Amino acid sequence: MLPQIREHLLRVMDRADPKTARLLIENNAGMGGCVGARFEEVRALLDAVDDPRAGVCFDTCHAFASGYDLRTEEAARHTLDEWERVVGIARLEAVHANDSATGLGSNRDRHANIGKGQIGEAGFHALLHDPRLADKPFIIEVPGSGEGPDKENMDELRRLAA
Repeated sequence: MLPQIREHLLRVMDRADPKTARLLIENNAGMGGCVGARFEEVRALLDAVDDPRAGVCFDTCHAFASGYDLRTEEAARHTLDEWERVVGIARLEAVHANDSATGLGSNRDRHANIGKGQIGEAGFHALLHDPRLADKPFIIEVPGSGEGPDKENMDELRRLAA
């Protein structure tokens, strides 16, 4: 499967503006045998593209659903240690911040509002205070009050970051 994905990614990169285009490879939740649930697979995709315009996005719900624990400071640090060892923090360009409505290792991509799911407040507090993520943008991808991300979730992230 990797050769097929690589071919498609290279085609995208060939068509993209070489000066402004960026490709971010995001980890996934592991639904249906998709590639990218394990950090090693994310690294393999990054290596397959072999282009300085390619980077990575760390999705909190996807990582949790794939079995990477983020619920405590120790668990979040261990998961980020693993990400740093396998993928590398230098290539990390963004964090998709979303809690998980399903349990650890569920392989189900079901977002919950910040602090209201299985990762919880302690997990997001730990991520927001890890110095390796200090200069990374956190982009919320939560259900909000039913119409997508909202001020309440942004305020919750700000509170946990303080």
